[in-house]
Amino acid sequence: MISLFEPRQGTKRWTASPVQWMAMHGVDRIRYLMSLWVFGCIVLGAVTWVCYRLQLSIATTGFIYLIVIVLLSVMDSYVSSIIFSMAAVALLNYFFTPPLFTFQVFYGDDVTKLVAFLITSLVVTALIRQVRRLYETQRRNEAVFLAEAQNLSLTGSFGWNASSGEIVWSEQIFRIFGLELSEDPSIELVLQRVHPDDISRVRQVIGQAATARQDFDCEHRLLMPNGSVKHVHVVGHVVMDEPNQLQFMGAIMDVTAAKRAEAQLQEAQAELAHVTRVTTLGQLSTSIAHELGQPLGSIVTDGEASLRWLDRPQPDLDEVRACVKRMIGDGRRAAEIVQRIRSLAKRATPQKTQLEINDVVRDVVSLINREVSDHRVVLRLKLGSGLPRLLGDRVQLQQVLINLVINGMQAMDDVGDRPRELLIESSQDALGQLVVAVQDSGLGIDADNAGRVFAPFFTTKSQGLGMGLPICRSIIEAHGGEISASNNAKYGATFRFSLPSAEMGAPA
Repeated sequence: MISLFEPRQGTKRWTASPVQWMAMHGVDRIRYLMSLWVFGCIVLGAVTWVCYRLQLSIATTGFIYLIVIVLLSVMDSYVSSIIFSMAAVALLNYFFTPPLFTFQVFYGDDVTKLVAFLITSLVVTALIRQVRRLYETQRRNEAVFLAEAQNLSLTGSFGWNASSGEIVWSEQIFRIFGLELSEDPSIELVLQRVHPDDISRVRQVIGQAATARQDFDCEHRLLMPNGSVKHVHVVGHVVMDEPNQLQFMGAIMDVTAAKRAEAQLQEAQAELAHVTRVTTLGQLSTSIAHELGQPLGSIVTDGEASLRWLDRPQPDLDEVRACVKRMIGDGRRAAEIVQRIRSLAKRATPQKTQLEINDVVRDVVSLINREVSDHRVVLRLKLGSGLPRLLGDRVQLQQVLINLVINGMQAMDDVGDRPRELLIESSQDALGQLVVAVQDSGLGIDADNAGRVFAPFFTTKSQGLGMGLPICRSIIEAHGGEISASNNAKYGATFRFSLPSAEMGAPA
């Protein structure tokens, strides 16, 4: 695992181990040991001179030697610790054990002190060596576990010094970006992989984070050398913010599989919505035939009238012209109805455009007029004026409204003691959202079923899959809105959905 303070081999930052540091900078083992032994001899010599000048006892000097040996043992192997321990025993014997300046020992007490010092120093350094081994083993295990976890989760970590431009990262990021481990990490290397359509946005996010000295979070695509596209989610957190030093620690997650699954889910939802629309059109066949029959019948009538005006001894061209104009208007009206029906029946990718919600309501009303009449329902419109436009897919919103209207009419099929009234109302709430409500005077929603109204496959009808309302909910939520149902104060229920206006913005 490579952290912000421990870059991979080849960078200019140092790591925790002096041996690793020396190896990174091209210094071999022998030269390092020679440097360490010379340094140790100098330290032991300096301690010896100070202790001799102060005329310290053998016990005090031995304790000071022990501290020095412990410190030196941290810097290298157990062999070096043994060498320093033997050197310290020799110095104690020569400078602090009578007779001085010889290696002879005449007193048993002095022998005991020297042996005790040697054993103590060796035991302490052995314990230090064991602790170091355990620590290094733990670090290796943690690095292995972390690397495996990153590999399984397709997540890599990075450190970025925004002040110097230096960047380091874990091996998983090399795999995510399709890079060789020998390549040096850099922002330029990252930007080379960013999809051309996303490069300006990524530069903006990185630049803004560095300038504002704040965390960042973004998703973008990578264009790989083989032409494939990956999706990544990048997060960065400020870990050091000083006047001349700004560093980030972050993670890069490969979310390609999640994006692919999301696209497949959206495709399945679109397919299901299409099937539901086609089914709904079957329910509206009477209304559709009636809506088409009216303009087509008018075209036939005006055509026959035109022939009569032309068959006169003196053809009345003004009347013929008027009939032709009416025929053209009725033809356009029929074409618009066919176009709306084709839009509902067509399987197409949702396209969000700016539109008027009241226009959507009127389009739906023109398709369901006959159904309303067949159900003996009185349809009333209460459309707000001056409503802002919204960003949405016209066909999908028509589907939602048709489903709610049909549900409302069917909910009043068993009502015989009061008028069957259906109200469609549009307005804008205090938050600026557009609100559409469909209110019926039916039997209302049973209290036991209130929480399952929008659940998939839930229905109270003898026929039906119970997917109409769940699809309505998914469409509204995909538009950044909400949908709900509640009982009216007296009779029936109201289904209400809210959508953000174009000015507020909506999910793409």
